[in-house]
Amino acid sequence: MNIKKLFKLKEWLTIDDASKYLSILFDGPVTKADVLQLGLDGHIDLSINIVNTATGRVGNIVPRNNAKLNIVDCAASTPLPRIIKKGILNSDLNKLPENIKNGLDRGTLKAIPMGMVINKNDVLEYTDEIVRITGIWDLPMIGGETHFVLQKYQALTDGPDLTLSCLEGAFLKSSEGKLICIHDKFEDDIFQSRPMSLWGKIKNQLLYINILSNSNITDNDDGIKEDSNTAVTKPNTKDYYPTGELPNDSVLVVRANALREFEQRQINSAAPKQKALKTNERNSLLTIIAALCNHTNIDPDGRGVAVHIAKMTEKIGAPVSDDTVRRVLEKIPDAIESRIK
Repeated sequence: MNIKKLFKLKEWLTIDDASKYLSILFDGPVTKADVLQLGLDGHIDLSINIVNTATGRVGNIVPRNNAKLNIVDCAASTPLPRIIKKGILNSDLNKLPENIKNGLDRGTLKAIPMGMVINKNDVLEYTDEIVRITGIWDLPMIGGETHFVLQKYQALTDGPDLTLSCLEGAFLKSSEGKLICIHDKFEDDIFQSRPMSLWGKIKNQLLYINILSNSNITDNDDGIKEDSNTAVTKPNTKDYYPTGELPNDSVLVVRANALREFEQRQINSAAPKQKALKTNERNSLLTIIAALCNHTNIDPDGRGVAVHIAKMTEKIGAPVSDDTVRRVLEKIPDAIESRIK
């Protein structure tokens, strides 16, 4: 069996197999580092296989115009901006008290998204769902997952180690578009030995980067309940924090569909673009059609001629609808007239 056909039977490929697949496509050597660079540059969607399990917090992508906002006091003499109002929608800004609206107009108050700003159009807003995940997940390349891939790339190319970290977190995306931020649970003894000061510092830092600013923190913790491939619950979100990195036991892979989509884009880009027919070229073709109709005693204006010709196209295995044939036949008189002139 052709190795490319074998690859197409798989739902996902390792980076090594993906490099072999692309080597066949490009008829030349493609390295594992090349595959990772194609992912970093946005040409191929990379994924990971979580071999065991990982814990994450669910987020929803919302348009920036519909995102919930915090009203913060920028003039406050505190290390972090003081939040005046939480969870305000754009549509409700005009319903705020006059003093707040005046502060927004003067710039002493600002309305900032509660969630994480992904780009100029979208914001990620967290829910209170903590989930346990496993299996294949896509990398949206908006946070710590980019550092994960870049570090692998540096290792393959003998480059320097990365020293940067991503406070926003490492993100995964399901095939349905759900976003998960990888979280871990605080150790209980941390809070027993230093119950408030450490948590206060961590919470303030997370609030500052808009990670937990929309959390509905409660005192109950139901734990994580297993449910097939994904476990969903509503534990205390204050017990979890974004790790900023992917699980150690996750393996970089590429979905077969991602490779096929990439391959199709290469084929489409290599295909010569068809030029639109010039007027004289179109008239010449219509005149030829008219001559063939005349030779076979077919009247282009005759009743049922379009249906008859459509059936003729079916017989040669290249069917054309009778409506299309009719539109072409209607253009013949003008084309002949242009040639006679």
